[in-house]
Amino acid sequence: MIYLGYAPGGSTRVANKSGVSILILSEKGPRYETGAVGCVDDAMNWFADRLGGAAPTAAGIDAFLFWETSRCGWRAADRWLKATYSPVTRNVLPSNSVQGAAAIQGMALGISLRQAWPEIVLTEAHPKVLYYALSGSRYEWTPKVSRWLLETIGIANGACIQTQNEWSALVSAWTALMGHTQNWRVDLRQHSKCAVEPAGSVVYWWPGGVESEGAGAAA
Repeated sequence: MIYLGYAPGGSTRVANKSGVSILILSEKGPRYETGAVGCVDDAMNWFADRLGGAAPTAAGIDAFLFWETSRCGWRAADRWLKATYSPVTRNVLPSNSVQGAAAIQGMALGISLRQAWPEIVLTEAHPKVLYYALSGSRYEWTPKVSRWLLETIGIANGACIQTQNEWSALVSAWTALMGHTQNWRVDLRQHSKCAVEPAGSVVYWWPGGVESEGAGAAA
């Protein structure tokens, strides 16, 4: 089973700022690769090169994959995250306040993936809040955060992840894996009774069982 991850970069002044990842689950355990690309086209080429003709199972994207039409674009999923993880509420934003890569490139990548592989499962991911939910610590980019992720995924002796967006991309791919294998069964998308989904039907997997379990919920 093959899982993809993408975290759009936020500055056009810095080349290759978006993070990409591929996470492969095999009998020998998980293995991964991360990289940095400059745009959605580059991301799609990066994925295709590593897939070698295989079809990905699911993809996680660190960006809005569905919208609501309420005031300020607040979504029920985001309101739940704010209420559940109050120490990191500054990391949870309404869709109307997001611009640039997070607003456009993430959704564009989701649409491109669905066009290339219509059966792919797409999940939204929120790596920084997820890190707090699972570790109990606020996110700060350090080698410790890289080690935490690789140990949590079950990858021994993995190389230190080079950039924040590559880390976020791998978290996103892992989110796709955990949801697809039903280790996580909360779908925050279900908090929204009505939503706009430009890339088609999506999910928003989160740690826990079928019911939301609150702060600190772990796999």
